[in-house]
Amino acid sequence: MHDDPLDHEHSSETERYGNEEDHPLAKLDTIRLTSVGIDVGTATSQVILSRLVLRRMGLGLSSRFIVTEREVLHLAPVSFTPYTANRERIDERALAAIVDEAYRNAGVGPEDVDTGAIILTGEAVRRENARAIAEVFAEQRGSFVCATAGHNFEAVLAAHGSGTVAASREAQSRLLNVDIGGGTTKLTIVDKGRVLATAAFHIGGRLVARDAAGALTVLEPGGDYLAKHAGFEWKLGEKVNDDSLDRLAADVAKTLVSVLTQAHLPEEQAHLFLTDQLPGAKQYDGVIFSGGVSE
Repeated sequence: MHDDPLDHEHSSETERYGNEEDHPLAKLDTIRLTSVGIDVGTATSQVILSRLVLRRMGLGLSSRFIVTEREVLHLAPVSFTPYTANRERIDERALAAIVDEAYRNAGVGPEDVDTGAIILTGEAVRRENARAIAEVFAEQRGSFVCATAGHNFEAVLAAHGSGTVAASREAQSRLLNVDIGGGTTKLTIVDKGRVLATAAFHIGGRLVARDAAGALTVLEPGGDYLAKHAGFEWKLGEKVNDDSLDRLAADVAKTLVSVLTQAHLPEEQAHLFLTDQLPGAKQYDGVIFSGGVSE
């Protein structure tokens, strides 16, 4: 028995639609999307496809939607970013093959993609066809947001993705995130969960690389600079032994530590910065390393 007619009406609505999510008004406040993310970095690239559920914020009659559920449809294995023989251009066909394989494994076609992003970072941004690749992917493989992440923005993304921001907020501490990629290293100062400053410099794990026979297949301008600083005059195709690479790695590691700890850097190290240097005293409660090279 219902004394309140509104109460009775609510009851009948519940009986009719079974639960709140089946109500037509609730459906209007729920959006389901298939999303793809493509990260093209200096050394590696990766693709992730997800199914997202977004719901409208109910408080204050807000029109804002927030992600309430995410299901990973397929996380592709990490692949080396493909380049043409002269490494001046990203190999768009080989990159497209990596992406298309991820689509097949997820059981998704371009027509199924509602939204997504392709982000080029590090040295990949410097390739002459980088922006064109982003636009082609957007046209041919679904609805995309295209972006070439600048060094500072990439540092912010790294600090959030590594958990440094969350850790700093939880511990109310001042942390430094050091994200080492294939071509660049990004620095982010986070204080009590707030990003205070970012910077990037030209040290990475794939500025120099060789094949199974020991011949140099990659010698980026930054790698050439670091090699000369360590006392080497290398050319592409030249064979390099393990001892020489160990000497280079030790010299680069020493330079990295110097950049992280010294208040005033010599010109040869300051020259490596791609952005302004980090301001203030280099004093932190902790340092968090991220990026594939850091592992």
